[in-house]
Amino acid sequence: MTIPAKPGANTLLYPKWIPGEHMPSGPITNLVGLTVTAGGATLPWTRDSENMFAFHVTAPAGASTLDVVFDYIAPAEGGAFSAAASTTSALAVINWNQLILYPEGTEQSKLKMEASLKVPNGWRYGTALPIKSESGNEIQFQPVSTETLVDSPISVGANYRTIELGEKHYLHVAADSMRATEFPQDVLGRGIISRTIFC
Repeated sequence: MTIPAKPGANTLLYPKWIPGEHMPSGPITNLVGLTVTAGGATLPWTRDSENMFAFHVTAPAGASTLDVVFDYIAPAEGGAFSAAASTTSALAVINWNQLILYPEGTEQSKLKMEASLKVPNGWRYGTALPIKSESGNEIQFQPVSTETLVDSPISVGANYRTIELGEKHYLHVAADSMRATEFPQDVLGRGIISRTIFC
């Protein structure tokens, strides 16, 4: 991530309150390997002693951005909501709240983010995010508010079907096998409209 910053003290926040979960359930325990740099120099950071979702870092003179890298360890099982298991060897659900930090003091509805995604070769995806460009297996999305990004998960998979249900309505189906993406035709006739089904 490239995050706007100012010289001196900066605080970066990991999303705590997730749309639809109605509680501070951001899966911060799965964030590892945090590295913050500015101008190519690695900067030390400290975690807030009370708010475990906040990280403090001091940017050098002249810095206007911080480059941030970390890994998110997707759980194999257990958990609830966006902290639940969300990947297999053939599919995944990308929840953006798991993958971002943002500067303290800016409303998420006003802070714009421009995300990109690289999927394994041959995998397909489905999302409500507006697409800026595609090249091979890399997708660049248009800038959206942090609020919209967090509220726009992406389904990706090696076995994937997209079914048109009518104007601006699609059914995205991902599964561990292509056979598992198949279901009785009469299901579509029942007026079921859903963004994503995982089998």
